[in-house]
Formats: sequence, C-alpha cells, structure tokens
Amino acid sequence: MGVSGGQQQRLCIARYRATAGGDPFRRADLPPRPDLDRADRETIEEQRAEFAIVIATPTMQRGARLSQLTVFLYLGELVELGPTSQAFMNPGEKRTLNYVTGRFG
Repeated sequence: MGVSGGQQQRLCIARYRATAGGDPFRRADLPPRPDLDRADRETIEEQRAEFAIVIATPTMQRGARLSQLTVFLYLGELVELGPTSQAFMNPGEKRTLNYVTGRFG
C-alpha cells in the first residue's frame, strides 16, 4: 500500500506475467487523451490475434470501450474477472459495482 496506483498496476501486471506461462502479451499505459481512442482501438485490434493486451488507463470509460475482459483487483484480492460488458453493466460483486460507478476508488 506504500506505492502509487501506477506502481500497483505494474505489480499486478508483473504478477500476471510471472504466472502466464510465457504467453506473449503487450502492456499499454494509455494516456488520458480520448482523441487517441480510434488509433488505440485500431492498434489493439491489429495485435489482439497475436498477443494478449493488458491495458492500464486512468479513464475507466476508455478501458471499457477498448477491452474485452476486465479484471478487478482490490488490495491484492481478485474481486471480479469476466467480460467487460458484464463487469460494467451487471457486475457480480458489489465492490465492482461501487468502483465502476465511482463510489470508491
């Protein structure tokens, strides 16, 4: 808990990579510029067949538009994992609902 949010994201990605069995993936830190959405979406679509792409973005709505799968971690605990549409529209966990609606986080 003594590290920044960005550092926490990097740790989570590193943990995933360490357990992913060497699967190729790309990591994207997306700047908070919605004007880049189209270019980002095109790049992600081009690479999606070949790589798993992990997106870290400060804009939750942008992540929802660009991703297919959402993982919600809280204090190192896996809270929710599933299709992005479900996580944002009908999450299975109250903490996920509270987070995506801005009630905390």
